[in-house]
Amino acid sequence: MTDATPDGAGKTGASTGRLRSGEQSESSSGDGSGGFENADESGFVTPETQPTTTSIALALAVTLGTVLTFVAYVDGTGLPVALGAVAAGSYAVSLWLTSTAGRESVTTTLNSVLSLLVGGGLLAATVAATVLAVSSIFPVGERALLSLGTLVVFGRVGVVLGCVLALLGTALGVRNLASREAVVQHARTAGLTVFPASLTAVVLVVSAIAAQAGARRPATVVLEGLRRIAEVFLAPAGGGLYLGSWFVLVALASVAVRLAIGQLPVTELLDDTAGQTKAVANVRRILAGVAVLSIALFAAAGVAELLWSPEDLRTVVGPTAFDTVQTVTSLPAVRYALAVVTATSLSLVVLAWLVRQTARTPGAAITQKVSPIASGTLLTVGAVVFADRIYTWLVATVAGQLPPQMSDIVTSLAESVGSFFGETALVVLLLTILGTGTVFAATGFRIALFFRYLSRETAGFSLASAGLFVATVFAAAVEAPTWLVLGGIVASLFVWDAGRFGTTLGKEIGRSSGTHRAELVHAGGTALVGLVGAGLAIGTTTAATYTAGAESSTATVALVFVTSGIVFLVAALR
Repeated sequence: MTDATPDGAGKTGASTGRLRSGEQSESSSGDGSGGFENADESGFVTPETQPTTTSIALALAVTLGTVLTFVAYVDGTGLPVALGAVAAGSYAVSLWLTSTAGRESVTTTLNSVLSLLVGGGLLAATVAATVLAVSSIFPVGERALLSLGTLVVFGRVGVVLGCVLALLGTALGVRNLASREAVVQHARTAGLTVFPASLTAVVLVVSAIAAQAGARRPATVVLEGLRRIAEVFLAPAGGGLYLGSWFVLVALASVAVRLAIGQLPVTELLDDTAGQTKAVANVRRILAGVAVLSIALFAAAGVAELLWSPEDLRTVVGPTAFDTVQTVTSLPAVRYALAVVTATSLSLVVLAWLVRQTARTPGAAITQKVSPIASGTLLTVGAVVFADRIYTWLVATVAGQLPPQMSDIVTSLAESVGSFFGETALVVLLLTILGTGTVFAATGFRIALFFRYLSRETAGFSLASAGLFVATVFAAAVEAPTWLVLGGIVASLFVWDAGRFGTTLGKEIGRSSGTHRAELVHAGGTALVGLVGAGLAIGTTTAATYTAGAESSTATVALVFVTSGIVFLVAALR
């Protein structure tokens, strides 16, 4: 292991965590941009900023132990936490894939799928926690108990989300994966993945609303408009001269051919000594003149056709000239030929532009944009094909966990919404929500890093600490034991302290150095301070109970010490 340089930028592992080729890296200086002090020039953290193995083991053991304890003592949280763990693991794996170089087509495609698993896991965990809490509490016997039942539902959902954040933070902290570049790249991949689904969802939802309102579907209106435009330009009818549409076709064909000659490597393939290059330039000038003349004649013909009827024009120009012009301008073969020339030339222009952009852009950057869109398109097609089965299964699964009365309400509501919007639109919309949720979560994470609310070097463990603290606060709301509430606070601060201390050691002397004894002593001191604080809290509770002559509730104790803990935790995280 090579020592870190004086400016804090590690030189080893330069190939580890590089940006994929073609990406523009951000500055890694500590200017408030959310970067790491020991990030390499690509923005990803180097091995010198990764925590030591001992601190990882301590933080992981305490986090898992605390989460399992919450699951054991708070009803209805086991399955939701497991679903949230899938989301946490998917996000950690995705950031790890983002920070590795090579095989961009494979890693980007996997990230597209993982981004939906992240959103799906978070949504499934929230819905499962809510459904399980509602099914175990409702219906309530008295109206006065309704507010209490609602509080319990929010409390259990909060415990689940806090545990999921704790698991996610620990997973990220193991290899310090939460760099700014990895988070931004993952959010970009998720956004590109969900783009096809979001576009499809908008079309389907708008079409459903228009159909229910008695109007024709937007797609039908667009197709009908395109058909009428095609008739005007390709097969006009009405006995007129049709000069307006004719000159439009001539102008479009001239402009399209001129653009194609300019975009294609025509001059590069010709012999300049023979004057061929000059001939090409003259052709382009002629085409430009034809286009300008056609536009002018189109304006004149349009005015004439608006002011005079076909019979008046026949009288003005004469029967012979009128019939000749009408025969030429109404020939479908000529009009179709002009349209084909225009379409072909424009296609060549677009193709030439794409080829140039591809040549100028590295292959990795292209892959990072194309692969998510292709993956999102395939997922959208799958959602459309299997929409009926997916929607039926989702409704049956959710309704099956609710009490009979609420199950009937949910089923009836699902049938009504499905008949209004269509099951396909709802399933594609759900797919959009999953991807969008991942984008919002990644954006929130990035904002926390940018404003340094989460420590830049220990973002993962800071998130794990905050997650345990959130779970503890909501556990107090559902009347968790006093020792569990106080233990959760101690565990949250322990994880943060162990992660930060281990990362500091890994940066200064290496993650695999022999610092086990020092880390254990430091962890023991942190745990001792926490246990002393918890003991004082229990002693205060006992004294208050003895003085007041009545038992003090867990919520009351938690309110006092959690409020104090919030102040210290916020100060510590900042």
